[in-house]
Amino acid sequence: MTPKEKAEELVNAYKNLHGHPTEQYLDSEDAIMCALKAVTQIINEYESNICNSGYDYDFERWDMQRDYWKEVQFEISKLKTK
Repeated sequence: MTPKEKAEELVNAYKNLHGHPTEQYLDSEDAIMCALKAVTQIINEYESNICNSGYDYDFERWDMQRDYWKEVQFEISKLKTK
């Protein structure tokens, strides 16, 4: 899935929280803010755990995954300006 597709998927998931007891629906701005917060948490986990990963971890793959989420974060930010 491309970063743009993932960004749209996350925002849409927050717009319509099916299965939630209140059947909550968020407007686009609130859904974007929730998606940004979630992705920021993912990025922070990558950055804070890299020191605890040990010597045999594939740092290149770790960086690629973190960079993917940074691209998702950027794509979500672009949705704010639409």
